[in-house]
Amino acid sequence: MHDSHPAFHADVRRYLDLVFNLAADALDSYAESKRTLGAVDFSDQEVLLLSVLRDHEEVRAALAGELDLVMVDEFQDTSPLQLALFVELAKLAKRSVWVGDPKQAIYGFRGTDARLISGILGAIEGWGGEIGEPLVTSRRST
Repeated sequence: MHDSHPAFHADVRRYLDLVFNLAADALDSYAESKRTLGAVDFSDQEVLLLSVLRDHEEVRAALAGELDLVMVDEFQDTSPLQLALFVELAKLAKRSVWVGDPKQAIYGFRGTDARLISGILGAIEGWGGEIGEPLVTSRRST
């Protein structure tokens, strides 16, 4: 009867509120500590770079003049934030090459998503890109 008991549902709701509020408080505390120390973490660096790439035309122009190639290896271990960065950089480069194998994805615990590969494959031709042939021979050592 737990699944239909109102007191049980109220307890679960209260518990979930406490857990999510604790997580939000921890994130706020972490952000405040970084501000106090004048520090940034890796995710901050990614967010700041994406902001600069999207919002500063002079940076875009400078990079467009310098970037011949953007190469992304191990694409299967890309997060959505990293994908946004790669897309912005690829727009500026003369050429970009992305390589990945969804069967080798190992960083899901870090927020990466191997399913991004299939989404990109569906969009590449619309961007004027092309999909290379898959590698069928393993060059890994035995």
